[in-house]
Amino acid sequence: MNNKARSGGLFYHLFKQIGQTDSFSTHFIKGRRMKQQGFTITELMIVVAILGILAAIALPLFGNYTAKAQATEGHEILAGLKSPLVEAISTEGINACDATKPWFTSSVHTGNFVNDVALKKTETQCLLTVTFKSSGVNDKITNKKINIRYTVGTGVWECGTNVDKELRTASCQGDLLSL
Repeated sequence: MNNKARSGGLFYHLFKQIGQTDSFSTHFIKGRRMKQQGFTITELMIVVAILGILAAIALPLFGNYTAKAQATEGHEILAGLKSPLVEAISTEGINACDATKPWFTSSVHTGNFVNDVALKKTETQCLLTVTFKSSGVNDKITNKKINIRYTVGTGVWECGTNVDKELRTASCQGDLLSL
C-alpha cells in the first residue's frame, strides 16, 4: 500500500474489502473527496468529432432542401398562369399567347427567386418559361429555367427544366422544352 491510499482511513479499508482501492485512492486524498470538474479533453474531442460528422451529413441535405423549396416558386408561378392562358386561348385563339395581353400582365410572374416569365408561340403551341434570378438564390438554381408547353388542339400540358434531376418535382422530370 502506498501512503496516499493509507491516508483515506476508514473509507480506505471499506473500499479495500470490496476491491476498489485504486478508485478510492484517486478520489480521496488526505481524507477529502475530490470533485471532478468539467470534461476531459478526450470526451470533448469525441463530441466535436460527432458534431463534425453530423454537420457533414446535414449541410448538403439542407442545401438540396433550400434549392428545391426555391425551385417550387417557379412551378407555382407557372401553375398560376395555366388557367388564365387556357381561358384566353379559348376566346382569342393562339394569339392570346402574348406577353402584352391582359391575362398575362395582370398575373404574377416574378417572385423572390424567379426573375421573369417569357412567352413564345407557334401556330398550335404556347411555351411559358420562368428564369430564376442570378443572385439571392441557391447556387443550384441560379439562372436555371422551368418551362411548360400547352398544345391548343389537344389541351396537353408538358413540363421541362434544366434544374438538376434531384431537385425536380414529380410532375416535371423532363428536360427543357422548345417550340
